[in-house]
Amino acid sequence: MQYQIQKVMFTFVFIRLTCVNVNKIRGIGSSEMYKKLFTNSSYHHRKVLNAPDVIKAISQLGYTYDDIADACGLSKTMISRWADKNNKSLPTKYQLTPMLKKIGAGRVICDVEVLSPAAKQYPPIFFIISVIICTLILLAPLWWLIVEPCISNIETCGKLPRYEMISFGNNELRDKFEALQSCSAEN
Repeated sequence: MQYQIQKVMFTFVFIRLTCVNVNKIRGIGSSEMYKKLFTNSSYHHRKVLNAPDVIKAISQLGYTYDDIADACGLSKTMISRWADKNNKSLPTKYQLTPMLKKIGAGRVICDVEVLSPAAKQYPPIFFIISVIICTLILLAPLWWLIVEPCISNIETCGKLPRYEMISFGNNELRDKFEALQSCSAEN
């Protein structure tokens, strides 16, 4: 009974320590890679149809064209073109996103072009499932090589130094294999 409890606790601790927090993965800096994987690029290239109104609303919040240009990584001339109602050039949602993030969500509403029917965005559940599958693929060999051999004899393995714990199961498997070979040689 004690052995079963130890095995369950050891498994729980291992799983708890190796679980992947999706938010931490997104914060590593590779979040753009995941966004590109799960979002069609046509989402970013939609034109903001009410660009003059958006630029005006941002200006009314106290930002100058220079502030908007600096935040978006564009020139002041481009911002002033977008602010002109008679000009046909319109920014994309992707170009205005840095400024929209700076002023805060929901303060300015952008009216964007309708997406083409071919554009797809996968729901977040696909991202979570893919991260879990990748994690399991990476951790399964580690479990099989390092953890599983120690679970069978946790008291002996626990007394060993860490560098010998990895080879603990290999010695046991080698002994079983040699016994099997000697048994088949006798027959």
